[in-house]
Amino acid sequence: MNAAFGATDAPRAHRVSRTVVRVVLALVVAGLLAAAAWYGLRAPRETLRTVDADALVFDTVTRGALVREVSATGTFVSNSVRYASAPAEAEVAAVAVRPGRPVVAGEPLVVLRSAELEAAIPDELAQLAAAVAEQHSAEAAATTASYDARASSESLHAQHKQARLEARVDSDLSRQGLIGTLQAGEATMKAEDLGSRARLEDQRGVSDRIQQAAKIVEARARVADVQALLTAKRAQLAALTVRANGDGVVQDVAVQVGQRVSLGSTLVRIADQADLKAVLAVADTDVREVAPGDPVSVHAGSVVVRGRVTRIAPAGNAGNVSVDVALLGTNGSSAVRPDVTVDGAIEVARLMNVLTVARPAGADDDASVTLYKVVARGTELVRVPARLGRGSLERVRVITGLTAGDRVVVSDTSAYGADARLRLRTP
Repeated sequence: MNAAFGATDAPRAHRVSRTVVRVVLALVVAGLLAAAAWYGLRAPRETLRTVDADALVFDTVTRGALVREVSATGTFVSNSVRYASAPAEAEVAAVAVRPGRPVVAGEPLVVLRSAELEAAIPDELAQLAAAVAEQHSAEAAATTASYDARASSESLHAQHKQARLEARVDSDLSRQGLIGTLQAGEATMKAEDLGSRARLEDQRGVSDRIQQAAKIVEARARVADVQALLTAKRAQLAALTVRANGDGVVQDVAVQVGQRVSLGSTLVRIADQADLKAVLAVADTDVREVAPGDPVSVHAGSVVVRGRVTRIAPAGNAGNVSVDVALLGTNGSSAVRPDVTVDGAIEVARLMNVLTVARPAGADDDASVTLYKVVARGTELVRVPARLGRGSLERVRVITGLTAGDRVVVSDTSAYGADARLRLRTP
C-alpha cells in the first residue's frame, strides 16, 4: 500500500513544483514590468523643463458666440481739410504756427514779403494823383467851354433879335417909301444870317458839351481804374499775411523763413478736428467680406471709438484697399485727432455655438498650431496640435484638437523649443 502511494505521489509533487516555478517566474516578470513602468513614468518627470505659471498667459476653451472680424490698420483723417496758399510770388518772412497747434479763422499763419508789391504801391499812388489831376482839368475845361459857348450863343441871339427889329422897321419904312427896297432887303437878309449863325452856335455848343462830357467820363474812368488797381495792390499786400480760413488744427507747415514761394504754393494744411473719419487699409484677401454698414471698433491706444463702414475704394493699392469708417462719436478724447495711427476691427459675421479661445501669440486665421495644454491637475503642460478657424482680434474659432474646458497657454512659447511636455510651477 505504501508502495502504491509513493508511486502515485511522485507525479503530483512534480506538478506542484512546476506550478511554483511558474508563479515565481510570473511574479518576477510582473515585478520587472512594474519596475520598468515605474521607471518609465518617473524618469521623464525628473528631466522635464520647469516653467513658472506667472510667466505665461492662459485661456480656457469655451463654447458660445464668436464675433468674426477683419482687422486692419489705418489713420484718423479729417473730412474737412483746408489749405492756406501763397497769394503771390513772395519770400517767407515769418512762420507763426507749428504742426499740432489749434487755430481759429482769421489767425495769422505765415507772413510773406514781396518787394515788387511794396514798390508798386507808391507808383500806383502817383498814377492816381495824375489821373485825378486829369479829371479836374477836364472838368475845368468843360466848364470854361460851356461858359464860352453860352456867351457866344447869347451874343448871336441878341444880334439876331436886334437885326429882326431893324428889318421890321426898314420894311415898314420901305412900304411908306421912306427908304429903298434894296435897303430893306439887306436888313432882312442880315437878320436871317444872324438867325442861322445863332442856330449853328447852339448846335456847336451842344456838340462841345457832349465832347467835354466824354472827356470828363474818360478822366473819371481813368481815376476809377487806377483806384481799383491801387486797392487790388493794397489787398495783395495785406494778403501777404496769410490767415487761417477756418477753425482747426495745423497738420503741416510746408515752408521755412527765407524760402521763396510761387503763386498758389501750399503753405499750411489745416484739418477740422471736429469732423473726422477713420481710413483703414484692408487686405485685398479680406475686403471681399466687408460691406457698407458693417460695425467697426477703432482702437486708438486705450481709446475705442465705434463706427460704421461708409465707403470701400473700388481699387486697391499695394495689396490693400482703403475703407472709410464714419465715427459715431469721439467723446472728446485727445487721442482722436488727425493722422493718429489706429487699429480697426470690422465685424463681418457673428457665429453661434462654436468653440473659441483667446488668439494665441502669432496665430493667423485658418492656421494649424501646437499649443501647450494644462494636464496632470495643473502640474504639467503637454503640447497638442490644434486647427484654428477665423476669428477676431482677440479670439479665434477652434476647429479641432481642443474641447470645451481645456486650459491652454496662449502667450509666446517659442522659447521652449519643441519640448513635448513641461513641468508647471505654480505660486
